[in-house]
Amino acid sequence: MVDHVAPYRTYVIRCWEEHSGQLGTCIYRFSLEVPATGERFGFTRSEDLIQALESAIAQIQTQAIADETLEDEFPEKTK
Repeated sequence: MVDHVAPYRTYVIRCWEEHSGQLGTCIYRFSLEVPATGERFGFTRSEDLIQALESAIAQIQTQAIADETLEDEFPEKTK
């Protein structure tokens, strides 16, 4: 049996304010960066940022389940 190391990911989340000159209000902006791939995503709503993180976590979990299933079906290939 192969010992599994839990996969981990690093994400850099940035949040900043942009001031609107007309109304004097603040708009929050967000970015999500994946340093391992250099990908960067921008968001204008915190809800969208959280949804993107949830989606990334779901993909990791799906891949872990697929890897485990593959190991169960073909144990000789994982030794």
